Amino acid sequence: METKYTKQEVMLLAKIVAHGIKKNSGFELTEVSRLSDKEFDINYNAYSGENYTISAWLPLASIHAFVTWPSRHVAILSDYPKMAMEGDWSGIRDSSRDKIWNIFDLYVDPSK
Repeated sequence: METKYTKQEVMLLAKIVAHGIKKNSGFELTEVSRLSDKEFDINYNAYSGENYTISAWLPLASIHAFVTWPSRHVAILSDYPKMAMEGDWSGIRDSSRDKIWNIFDLYVDPSK
């Protein structure tokens, strides 16, 4: 069965790749998989030019790459706002999926 991706999903994946290339030469996607029917519920694996691979959930990776997550207006939406406001990524990363989805829906615009 063929997995289909929306135009918005492809655009966001392209932004993630461009961001990865900017940070690490040689960054390339190696696998993309849909986790559910919900748009953007995608996991991806990528190879970094520094001889390591990463696995990431697209909504969380997008928040990390494109949102000023330590800012108060974003951090207060997490389960651990104090940690996030202090610049500790785990304050966002370790939040519930519902909270991460909420931040993603409010602050990530795949079309920009």
